Amino acid sequence: MGDSTRFRLQAAFSYTVVDTTCAGEYTEEFRTEEEADQLLQSLERGPFYVRYNPVSPRDYVVDPYRDVWFPDIEQAGPSAEVQVSHPKRINFISLGQLAIMQVGLVILLFKAPKPAHVIFWFLAAGHVIGAFTIQRCCWWNPRGKPMPTWVGRSALLLTAGGWVLMARFFR
Repeated sequence: MGDSTRFRLQAAFSYTVVDTTCAGEYTEEFRTEEEADQLLQSLERGPFYVRYNPVSPRDYVVDPYRDVWFPDIEQAGPSAEVQVSHPKRINFISLGQLAIMQVGLVILLFKAPKPAHVIFWFLAAGHVIGAFTIQRCCWWNPRGKPMPTWVGRSALLLTAGGWVLMARFFR
């Protein structure tokens, strides 16, 4: 990439699922050597998690930024393998948390001196953008049972509609 120097971290690993040993690799490029060293130290200290597809164990994903090592927390034994049904880190919406946040915002805005209607349009636009970028939906915990994406998109669009009505009300 032009004259800039890049630092590449490559990690080869293996993991065992039932009686099958699978191999994998993680590669990332960094702008500075310090960034690469920090991630390398975290990977060396462990735990090192490999998330794999239970139907096809050779399909895996490694996310060292999600599974970060914290020096103040002792690990109980060797790192365990964790299974997830979604192999990529994706944008999700928690409907329970969305509802609580909206109620809190309404309470704050009603207690404030007459808010500018632009705030409501801004909130509506943010929810519309969220509706188009959402890829997964759940009720509360993203690791729990997923709901259809259309449910999350519908909830975000309805919430945006509510903020549009609020903008008209406070005009």
